[in-house]
Parts: sequence; structure tokens; C-alpha cells
Amino acid sequence: MAQYNLVVCGGTFDHFHKGHRHFLLYIFSIAKEVLIGVTTDEYVGIKKADNNIEQFNVRRASLMNFLQQEGLISRAKITAIDSVFYPQDWEILPIEAIVVTKESVGGADVINKDRKKKSLKPLNVVVSDMEIAGDGIAISSSRIRKGEINREGRPFVKKQWFSGTLILPEHLRGVFQQPFGTLLPEVKKEEFLSFDPSRIVTVGDVATKTLHDLGITHKFSVVDFIVERKKTFDTLSELGFAGDEKVFQVVNPAARINSALFTSLKAMFDNLDQHRQLVCKVEGEEDLAVVPVLLLAPLGFSVFYGQPPKKGIVSIDVTEEKKEEVYRLAERFITETS
Repeated sequence: MAQYNLVVCGGTFDHFHKGHRHFLLYIFSIAKEVLIGVTTDEYVGIKKADNNIEQFNVRRASLMNFLQQEGLISRAKITAIDSVFYPQDWEILPIEAIVVTKESVGGADVINKDRKKKSLKPLNVVVSDMEIAGDGIAISSSRIRKGEINREGRPFVKKQWFSGTLILPEHLRGVFQQPFGTLLPEVKKEEFLSFDPSRIVTVGDVATKTLHDLGITHKFSVVDFIVERKKTFDTLSELGFAGDEKVFQVVNPAARINSALFTSLKAMFDNLDQHRQLVCKVEGEEDLAVVPVLLLAPLGFSVFYGQPPKKGIVSIDVTEEKKEEVYRLAERFITETS
């Protein structure tokens, strides 16, 4: 039997995931009817500097589809909210409780303080457990946008990949002879006007130098001074770097992705808020570095790499689908544990 007749909850419901499903099913298990506030695009834009949050209509549709599938839509009322407060016309409703996660308890406290000022009875605050991802950390939309996990909470990088070595098997070598994305045979600056340089990763010396030659100071590069198996460069300045970049040194053999490369690339993605360019200088070869880069990169990033012997560079948009594709490919590598 339901504990409450009417409760309220709110959220962004971005990249609708397993944690959202858990949260909503819990709410409907304790309440007969639920008022659900979904944050507007305007509020999200002010609240978070993140352009990978889905549009309001997409977020609301995902929420409604789930409620319909579960047979709960008739017990829900969904509305847009543009602040931490729910709409004023809800204040006259006999709401008994507000359901939150431990991350949003503060918002419930603000609402109750506001109700007290208006001589309204405070709402009971019910805290729902958060669904935990495969790495032991709570599932959240921000983690999905950062590219750490998928919507079911599965990490894109297995724990053992940070301690072992992935070896490219012979039967997969042909896969890497084909572009992972769109081949740009002629690289012109106009093609990059729509890209945010702070969200660009180059893998390989050719792609890195090409963008610098076009005057594009991108955020993140992986280089090894080798082009088509031949030592071609000796210094970062030859690739167009100014000299003030933050450099991560790593040793990685050819046809392998070792734990040091995974660890260094993760550290680089964890330092994206730095104003300097970030460079992973590989001693050995970065021929497979595009794999860990795509697994670790946040959604909305763009990756460029050279594709010998073809002329030009390959452009890849980092999407959930692309990360899943590369994850399935990485699973087919031989894993050598240390």
C-alpha cells in the first residue's frame, strides 16, 4: 500500500539512464500520484556549462516513454521547471513529500524554507538510494556526458585495462586499416569552423601538425614523432606547439595498448580545465591510441587521426554509439595481465 497520496520530485533527466529508472520506480512504489518537474533548457544552460545536455523535448520524451512502458503515466503529471522551486500552482495541491537523492537534498531544504516563509507546512523529505555503476560509483547523467559510463552504468574502460596490456590480435589488424570515422582527403580550415578547439583531440603527428598548420590550437594531442613507422620529428615545436603545453610522457610498444597509456590519457582528460594544451608524448608507438582516446573522451568531443597510406585525416565524433563500438572492439583484444 502506498505511503503517500501525492509527492513531488524534479530533475534534468538527461541521457535517461538506469539510475533514473530506479529513482522513479521507487517513487511510484511509495506514492499513488507523482508530480514531476523537468528542468527547462534555459535553467540547465544557467546551471551547468555543458553543451551536451539533451534538449528539453528529448528529455521529457524519454521520461514519458519510460512511464508509459511501466504503466505509470496515468499516475504522473509532468511539467517544466525553471528553478529549484516547483510551479506556484502546485502549492495549493496537497503534496505530502518531496523525493530526492542524497545529491539533491539541498534543493529540498531550500523548498521547505520557502514554504515556511509562506506559512505552508514543510514537506517530508524522502531520500532515495542512488543506483551504483559497475565501478562502484553512482550512476549520473554527468558521468555519461563525461564518457565514463554508459546508460546502464557499465564503465567504458574495464578495471583490468588500467593494470594490464591489450594486444592487437592478427585477425583484427585489418580493422585498423579502415577509417573509424569520416576521411577528409583535403583538409581545409573552413571544415573546422564548426568545431570547438577545446573539444578536439588529435592522435598522431600528421593530424596534430595539420591542425596547427591551419592555425587551430586544439586542446589535446597524442604524438610519438613517428610517421608510417619512420622517425620523422624530434621536438614538439616541429609539430607546431608553442612550448607552454603540459606534457605527459608514456612508454607504449607497437600493436599494444598498455596500462600506462590508459592511465596517462585518463589523467589528461581529468585535466581538461587547464588553459594549456595537453600532450601525450609516447615513447614507442601510438598506433592504437585512438582506441583508449575514444573510450575515455567525453561525449561531444571530436577526434582526428591520420590514416596511412590514405591522404588526409579521419574525423570521428565521440558519441555513445561510437564508444560502444570501440568498447566491443577492445574486448576482442588479447588481455595480458601484469
